[in-house]
Amino acid sequence: EKKNMAEVASELAVLEHPLLKVPYEKLSRTFRIMESMITTKMDEVRCRIGDLRQRAGELSPKLAAEQLEQLEQELRLLSSQVKETLESEQAVIEQLNVRCGHLKQACSSSSSDDSSDFRKTRFDRMLVDHLLREGLYDTALALTDNAGIAALVNVDVFTASREVESGLKQHDCGPALAWCRQNAGRLAKKNSSLEFKLRLQQFVELVKQGRRMEAVAHANTYFPSCSDRHMADIQCAMTLLIFPRGTTSPRHQALFCESRWQELLQLFRRNNFALHSLTAHSMLSLTLQTGLSSMKTLSCYRQNDHNPNCPVCSPHLNTLAAGLPRAKHLHSVIVCRITGKVMDENNLPMMLPNGNVYSSQALLDMSAETGCIIDPRTNERFDISQAERVFVM
Repeated sequence: EKKNMAEVASELAVLEHPLLKVPYEKLSRTFRIMESMITTKMDEVRCRIGDLRQRAGELSPKLAAEQLEQLEQELRLLSSQVKETLESEQAVIEQLNVRCGHLKQACSSSSSDDSSDFRKTRFDRMLVDHLLREGLYDTALALTDNAGIAALVNVDVFTASREVESGLKQHDCGPALAWCRQNAGRLAKKNSSLEFKLRLQQFVELVKQGRRMEAVAHANTYFPSCSDRHMADIQCAMTLLIFPRGTTSPRHQALFCESRWQELLQLFRRNNFALHSLTAHSMLSLTLQTGLSSMKTLSCYRQNDHNPNCPVCSPHLNTLAAGLPRAKHLHSVIVCRITGKVMDENNLPMMLPNGNVYSSQALLDMSAETGCIIDPRTNERFDISQAERVFVM
């Protein structure tokens, strides 16, 4: 039992790290912002009080009282801001407690029902996260409400970026640039190129519309600060001024291509995920890929060797697993093509005269129903006595 608990804890540490990391980072970020605000304001108040003391003999009682009253109002405003921040921090702390309790449920499940409830909730969480990443907000919110997992999913992170994504889908860089300004410091620490890419796209759109003088003015305003890192891109973009939109140059065609808006959308999502400590891919996608890769073999892509019980052999998952690495199996497992069950000492492999091998159970069941054996691959008919046992070394 201890070993199983250790395995569960290890799995949770790997897969569920973002579940606690996201609210923790939010709490830490809110604390740092408020600490900076309080420190700055209190330093200002001390300076102004010191100034009042030095000018005590010069100021009239009425003017001194007015300035002290103004300081009091500013401190009351600061106090209300601190109170609001504390309330928001308390909400995040409660969210962390709920998430910790959810993970503890996995480690302390004493019955199969508790374990089943945890897996169901976990799957709902993964599904909501995946839907949000794909921009299916209404579906994700409906599932969140239906499953009652609002405290276990990061809906606020995605809904805050909904306006930005909507703008990019409508070929509008404005909301995305506003988002970049709000997070300028954190994006700079991560060496993000999102703002430059957005400015570059604005330049391209001006050129497309034939507004070349405005494009030049735009370049003079925004490109010089990015020249150290993006000089090659800037030089290529500036040559658009002399090329027609129907140019055959691959580099310039790429800049004019409408697919650049989708690339900007994906770049924004990656930056947004990085700022909020989210993984680049959804947990549903990572878990599914891991499971498919662990079961994938060469036989999954041989039409005649498909196992009816193998998920990778199913048409849809077979396509999804095409680019994944295959699992390394140290010991071979022989599976019956008819039943999909493993052939072993309790279900012996039997070979028909044509060389095809099936499980003894499958052949006995077929013989009992039809009175003979019909090979499903060749439609040949054999008597059960013609089947011979196969020994695997």
